[in-house]
Amino acid sequence: MNSKELYEDMVDEIIVSLDKGDMEWISQWSSGLPTSMASGKAYSGTNIFALSLHKYRNGFSSNFYATYGQIQKLGGRVKKGSVSSPIWYYQPMVKTDKNGEEVNFAMLKHYYVFNLEQTTLEDTQEPKEVIPIDEAEALIKNYKFTLESGVPSYSPTSDIVYMPNPSQFKSMEAYYSTLFHELIHSTGHTKRLKRKGIVGVANFGSENYSKEEMVAEIGRMFLCAECNIDGNKDNSMAYIQNWSKALSKDLKQDKNLLRKLCSQAQKGVDCIKGDVK
Repeated sequence: MNSKELYEDMVDEIIVSLDKGDMEWISQWSSGLPTSMASGKAYSGTNIFALSLHKYRNGFSSNFYATYGQIQKLGGRVKKGSVSSPIWYYQPMVKTDKNGEEVNFAMLKHYYVFNLEQTTLEDTQEPKEVIPIDEAEALIKNYKFTLESGVPSYSPTSDIVYMPNPSQFKSMEAYYSTLFHELIHSTGHTKRLKRKGIVGVANFGSENYSKEEMVAEIGRMFLCAECNIDGNKDNSMAYIQNWSKALSKDLKQDKNLLRKLCSQAQKGVDCIKGDVK
């Protein structure tokens, strides 16, 4: 099975999960994102979905993953009977067109990784003490946005994020979770990432509106995970499921749509963190 076929199978599995409302695996993000044992960096985009589902289905508690070769280099081995998870990346390629000119393009590739608990390696990482509110502030401190008092929302015309006073929320975690959703919306502004759902016409319930809401909610969950904030997962999963139903036909017809939405959410996260201009 090639990379494209493997990817489409994974998307089909997620769509079935969304349709059934079986989304408990998304709550894994509240305990942190899937992370590479080799680099120590969190995976991004659609790979977060794939590895979170793999972790949940197998009952793992560890977020760490590595390839067979990386595990061997770390002095461990994969336990007999362990089933890996594919993850995807784009490999830069060059080909020659009919005019003899070199054309650069990217080809979808994949490789397989195993969870730490499928190996003989031990998790020697010390538990990290985190203060969610401080982490949230640190994450957004370099992001330039205008915040005014009001019902949680984002206005593309004025480029203003509206939020109630934090005291009106049940917890500071709930406040930041809501703020993150609106901040992801703001990254789509014409002076930032220029997403269609923000710069174009996006009437309530339209395709572009549904896609933008999915992007904002996925991005919100990514940000909550990075800050170790419990982002009201029950409401969030119901919210994602609601908009996924609106896009059900599109998701089934375009196997790359979920990847595109995750990619846009990741770009929004990177924009907030200052990793992209």
